[in-house]
Amino acid sequence: PASDSADPHLPNLKISIPPHIASLLQPSMRAAVPAAIDRAIREIITAVVERSVTISCLTTKEMVTKDFALEPEPEVVRQAAQYMVKSLAGSLARVTCREPLRISM
Repeated sequence: PASDSADPHLPNLKISIPPHIASLLQPSMRAAVPAAIDRAIREIITAVVERSVTISCLTTKEMVTKDFALEPEPEVVRQAAQYMVKSLAGSLARVTCREPLRISM
């Protein structure tokens, strides 16, 4: 359950199983599957996000410094860096968490 989470900053997850999948599960498993998914996510999310953000920030700094070296407007550089780090961190987290989630569930 959400209250067992070590990180109080994580929101309560609303996990639902599509009806066509739920119909394949035994009734006793219908409640266990969302709980297992919730627990698996909570076990890995903090480490995955921290790692992804760290790598994305370092990569973005190098790329933006090179690509925007002649840009006179600091706001343009800042906005480009924000977009890039968001995109990189999200993509890296998604790729990084697939296998640990599969193993954890």
